[in-house]
Amino acid sequence: MKLNKIILGTSFALASLFAVTANNGVEASTWSARSTSEVVADLETSVDGSTTSYTIQYGDTLGVIASAVSVDLNDLVAINDIQNANLIFPGTKLSFVTDEATGEVAEVTVEDSTTEEATTYDVAEEVVTETAYVAPAETYAAEETTYTAPVEETTTTTTTAVSSNAAKEIIAQRESGGSYTAYNAAGGYYGRYQLNPSLVAYGASPAEQEAAADAYVAERYGSWEAALAFWNANGSY
Repeated sequence: MKLNKIILGTSFALASLFAVTANNGVEASTWSARSTSEVVADLETSVDGSTTSYTIQYGDTLGVIASAVSVDLNDLVAINDIQNANLIFPGTKLSFVTDEATGEVAEVTVEDSTTEEATTYDVAEEVVTETAYVAPAETYAAEETTYTAPVEETTTTTTTAVSSNAAKEIIAQRESGGSYTAYNAAGGYYGRYQLNPSLVAYGASPAEQEAAADAYVAERYGSWEAALAFWNANGSY
């Protein structure tokens, strides 16, 4: 039972629950319900604040009393049923004891004004079971990955030579069809690579032509690949 759990607006007419004694001289037809504020004004609190007392008056309803003392109406109804509603009259004293630890009403004592007998009831607490979410115990094993560096291509002297020779051969085929004796009379170009007379003399041997061509390309282009690129762009080298 929680202090803030209050059910308002329920009217239990105490004409039957709280019987009117013969000496009060009030007819049931004149009965009118008291307000919550009126009940609150008549509450008595102990010095230590642990107990709140209230004496039932003509015109009270269980709903108003429950609201005034912040007690669940259902608890008061249950207590009333246990004791027997017909024995609770105006003048009956209700005492509400608050649990220091929880701040909630733990006990309700009903003291009969006529017999002066007091009965104490334990107020059943609402037990709310809170289930905390527990994530399933799962073990995640990280996959071990061994990093393997990519294999780098190694440019060897042989690879470079083949590439250079390929470019050199392409140029020779374009210039002379690969003939060491080819001659262009118009410009005096001679041999396999059609070099001008300042680079290779007419009738030069294949070895002389090869040496002259390599020297010429190395000085002007830096490589046979570069010389071929120039030839592709300009039609000659």
